[in-house]
Amino acid sequence: MTAIMQKTPWKLVGWLTLITLLGTMFLAVRPVSAASGTVVPPQGQTGTRFHFTATGFEPGERVDSWVTAPDSSTSPRYPSVYADSAGMAIWSWDAPAGVLLGQWTMAARGIRSDVRVSIPFEIVASDPLNVPANVNPTSGAPGATFTFTASGFKPDERVAPWLIQPDGESRELVEGELTWTFADENGDFTWVWNSPSDAPGGNWKSVARGIESGLEIVIEFTVAAPPAAPPERSVWPASGGAGTTFAFTAAGFDPGEQVGTWLNDPNGNRLDATPWLIADDKGSVAWNWTVPENVLGGVWQSVAKGLNSRVEVIITFEVIGPNAIPTSPPPSNSVNPTSGAPGATFSFAAEGFKPGEDVFYWPLTPEGVPVADKFTEFTVTASPEGRAEWSWTAPADAMFGQWTMAARGETTRFEVQITFTITAPGPEDPFIGVVPDVGDPGTTFTFLAREFNPEEPVDVWTDGPNGEIIALTRTDELKADRFGSARWTWVVPDDAAAGTWRIVARGRDSGETRFVDLRVVRDAPLLEAAPLYTISPASGAPGTTFTFTAGGFKVDEFVGYWLNAPDRSVVRVDQEIRADSNGQVTWTWTAPLDAQRGGWQMVVRSSQNDDVINDVQYIIDFRIE
Repeated sequence: MTAIMQKTPWKLVGWLTLITLLGTMFLAVRPVSAASGTVVPPQGQTGTRFHFTATGFEPGERVDSWVTAPDSSTSPRYPSVYADSAGMAIWSWDAPAGVLLGQWTMAARGIRSDVRVSIPFEIVASDPLNVPANVNPTSGAPGATFTFTASGFKPDERVAPWLIQPDGESRELVEGELTWTFADENGDFTWVWNSPSDAPGGNWKSVARGIESGLEIVIEFTVAAPPAAPPERSVWPASGGAGTTFAFTAAGFDPGEQVGTWLNDPNGNRLDATPWLIADDKGSVAWNWTVPENVLGGVWQSVAKGLNSRVEVIITFEVIGPNAIPTSPPPSNSVNPTSGAPGATFSFAAEGFKPGEDVFYWPLTPEGVPVADKFTEFTVTASPEGRAEWSWTAPADAMFGQWTMAARGETTRFEVQITFTITAPGPEDPFIGVVPDVGDPGTTFTFLAREFNPEEPVDVWTDGPNGEIIALTRTDELKADRFGSARWTWVVPDDAAAGTWRIVARGRDSGETRFVDLRVVRDAPLLEAAPLYTISPASGAPGTTFTFTAGGFKVDEFVGYWLNAPDRSVVRVDQEIRADSNGQVTWTWTAPLDAQRGGWQMVVRSSQNDDVINDVQYIIDFRIE
């Protein structure tokens, strides 16, 4: 050891010791940023605006958020926000009427850092209000006119009325239109609803909410239940011999369309059943068939097919007779896999055909519509055992839901139907999908979203990587079909920024919101656009009047704003301003003489009470010195 020390320069030893000490000190004091979040207020009734603050994100990164209800259901909160230079994100959420009471959670996730924050809060029951409110009549059949009156609002304030159906879904007084009216000079408010003839029966609620006062009044009433809708398919009785009259019903056709019917006997022979039927206003048909003498006994099929919709319904029943065909084991029909995303290949097998006969097959969408007009495009030959096997690849834009693969023997007319499911790709939202999920400018993306109200208008917009909001549909341009599904395409513009784009679809009546992310790639990144807001001055002493402007809103839409103080407390303003013809708002705020010194934030956002599709929000930083 002594020899080694003598050969080691003492100066070098000193430097090594110093470096080691500095490294130890650096590691010891290196800060670790932990993610955390707060909410103000921590508890509130429906209609409360909860303000959330979360830290620990990367500066400037996009932060997505969503709420989880007490029943574990989730709903995304739009739009996304961006962390400030300190990695802090601030946003708000209004608790809508009719939601579950109990413990909720607001979750936030940084897109780049993947930092996740969960913030619990509670929605509690509203205090009982001793305000006059009534409805006349309290009960009525579909088509009745209900008149509601309520008191207790601020004089001349704007009041929003809407309805809650027996199934808990909200709807407007006039389908597709938001209703905004005003209380009178005494704070009294009257509104009328002309119930449609197809209004579902049950216990309804009419809600009126004052925009300034926040007063929300709920009035219960009843729509007398209409006759139960006919079943999708039925037969009565299920079996019978010669002379028996079988009564059939089938639904799912277009109202007023022609529907053809026929019978398949146990040998697969086709017999005409009835003349053309006409579907009623609910898309249903009903017909009878009386079993003649000396017909084959066994399992029969009664088939109904829409001329326009191409919907086909097969109803199985049994005819009992002395010349019955011996009962054989039921055919073995299968599909593998039983479910898959668009683009998946499904393999089918069916038995019961005549050996060597041609078997035509065709897939039916969840709406019951064939995907091809010429069934001869899909043909396979039955094996010597009467078994047919084939495969089919779901197209990239296939509708999500339960599909049916139908097959028919050319000579026997024997038919089978095999059900399978096409599921939405991606984990974000099981009710929306996009194909492809990556593309450059000029790429056409195809979307399908489900679970909207039938025929309701659907608004679609994008939330770009730089925070830009682009509406993809115009008023009444896109509507869900009669099964609640909406389809649309989007061509990526040439000036689209590279990065993750979020596509949002929201049902205008139901409020159901679907979202899916896609990625735009390009050779050269675009310069980030300048913010669409200004402030003057950027700092000032207590008593200073600050002037703000912000753009990107819809013409005449209402916009709300509030402030975040340096201690992160929320300063409510409880006022709304209306955007001008250029989609811009301008307002002022005078700092009180006792205002806190430090960094303030003015938050401006599209009112969640307006029928708009560009939910725009800006956070404007300024200082009080």
